[in-house]
Amino acid sequence: MKVLVTGAAGFIGMHTAQRLLERGDEVVGVDNLNDYYDVRLKEDRLKQLAPYPRFRFIKLDIADTEAVAKLFHEEKFARVVHLAAQAGVRYSLVNPHAYVQSNLVSFVNILEGCRHNAIEHLVYASSSSVYGGNTKVPYSEHDNVDHPISLYAAQLATLGLTVLCCLATWMLFNHTRVGISMRAAACDEGAALLAGIAVRRVHALAWAMAGLYAGLAGMGCALMFNVDPTLSSLGLRAFPAAILGGLDSVLGSALGGLLIGLLESYAGGYLGRGMKDVIGFAMIVVVLMVKPYGLFGVRRIERV
Repeated sequence: MKVLVTGAAGFIGMHTAQRLLERGDEVVGVDNLNDYYDVRLKEDRLKQLAPYPRFRFIKLDIADTEAVAKLFHEEKFARVVHLAAQAGVRYSLVNPHAYVQSNLVSFVNILEGCRHNAIEHLVYASSSSVYGGNTKVPYSEHDNVDHPISLYAAQLATLGLTVLCCLATWMLFNHTRVGISMRAAACDEGAALLAGIAVRRVHALAWAMAGLYAGLAGMGCALMFNVDPTLSSLGLRAFPAAILGGLDSVLGSALGGLLIGLLESYAGGYLGRGMKDVIGFAMIVVVLMVKPYGLFGVRRIERV
């Protein structure tokens, strides 16, 4: 069995590759050999793996999307052990961009490589840093990870949440009747109606899932970045603009935003501050009663 081990020049990566080789697996190790700490330590670890005939090392930065895609396509791995990451909690506060590339972009590249190449199994490592401000000792896998105190920890916690969402979505769409119904409705709504699929229920579930994932994404962003509470006002203005213009019309949404802005300006000047905050929602209620698809949305008529 051919296994990809990322971060193979690290302490854990080297020993993981060694154990896999000793049990008879073929191992391809990758590492960018950066100079965060003495590169000679990494080279010495790789020398311990060199005598194994079933081991190959490839110097590669897994933040390079094209290089990772080519690696997966050419090597045809069966399984992946993803251990590569930019380490160092304090360093994540000094050079956050290095962490975004090494821990976020790289992780997405690995996930995409697994998705497009039928990888049987993916294992990745996290860190005790994800427990952040947790004062309970010793740590437990069941402890909350919603109070990280560094970008490094926040990224790892967010990556874990991303993997769970990807796995849950894959299971839903491939192994449940509901997921298969959603795929059918997305492919051909008319044919789905003919097959007896409750398309309205599918639409409701799709919106619910979108809201759930948007909430989880917001949690991830809040863990990694400073989220300004005033951003909520921007969302509350974007929502009526998109609905008013029509969800399937980009130009309509833009014009809807312009119209909402004009209404808020006039309402704030003539009707008071309170009306300025609600005029947009009042407007979409009135418009949707007359045109359910928005001012510029396309009306669809289904005949079954």
